[in-house]
Amino acid sequence: GKSTMINDCLQHLGRDDRPAKESDHDRGTHCVEIYSATQESWSMPHLKEDILVVDTPGWELKGRYDDILTECLEKAKTQGIKPLLLNHRLTFVLVLSEGNRRDISNNDFMHLVKQVCEQGKQRANGGKLALLPVLSKAEQFTCNSLQDETRERLHKKLQETVGELVAVCEPIFFTHKGSQEDKQRSVEQLCGKLRDIAKKQLRSPEILAKARGLVSDGLKEVLLREQRLGRDASASLIRRHIWVFARIHDMKIKGLYDAAPEVDWARAEKVCDAVKRWHDDPKNRQLAATNPDTPAVSGRTDPW
Repeated sequence: GKSTMINDCLQHLGRDDRPAKESDHDRGTHCVEIYSATQESWSMPHLKEDILVVDTPGWELKGRYDDILTECLEKAKTQGIKPLLLNHRLTFVLVLSEGNRRDISNNDFMHLVKQVCEQGKQRANGGKLALLPVLSKAEQFTCNSLQDETRERLHKKLQETVGELVAVCEPIFFTHKGSQEDKQRSVEQLCGKLRDIAKKQLRSPEILAKARGLVSDGLKEVLLREQRLGRDASASLIRRHIWVFARIHDMKIKGLYDAAPEVDWARAEKVCDAVKRWHDDPKNRQLAATNPDTPAVSGRTDPW
């Protein structure tokens, strides 16, 4: 089932304790549980990242789904993830076993799926999160034609139901009780797909915008602390903030000292607002992509 699949993935990622409760006789997950594994180069090269996996009750416990996403996110926040990024880096994994494939035509089931996807889209400020459908217990499908039929039917139904809310991925199959080769291929395919989604998310405009904001705010906090400690001239610290802010918004500022030998935070905020307005204009982003040496991109316009 779902918890077994989670344990297989965590084990593939280097965690061998199989923390999710597994049971062949009853529903193993009765409340939201969160597990983590640390990986290097998951979505970015040479960077260690914590991958969080949230296990939820099965949909048959539908009374628990009134606000299941909020419960999941509250659990995730305990891991120290900033909410601004968390809302944009979610990946929904819909697990449907062979024995429950008739749920594809169940209106109550699809209503719950749509409800969670609507909440996710709202939290992502209209951005599209990814929905990865997984057909588990693949070894129970009696023939390839049944697999193909089920995959196509599930994909079509999800596109019709939530295609405007989330990016619906092609369904994949997963097995835990097949041959060792099949099990290895299943877990590698699932983890590989999740890694591809994570990499794609980092390139999304929404994520980049939130990251820029976090970098800028974090830098300002550090520089204000340095300023209070008197470790550097205030104007010099503020010019550093302006320079970094411009760079993370694809601009280069030349002659910053000559333009602002004395500058305070209020003036810097006006400059940063001008830089952000320039960056957010689609025409300028296209200009930056095609010719990074133009005056606007290099910062030779006057934002003061």
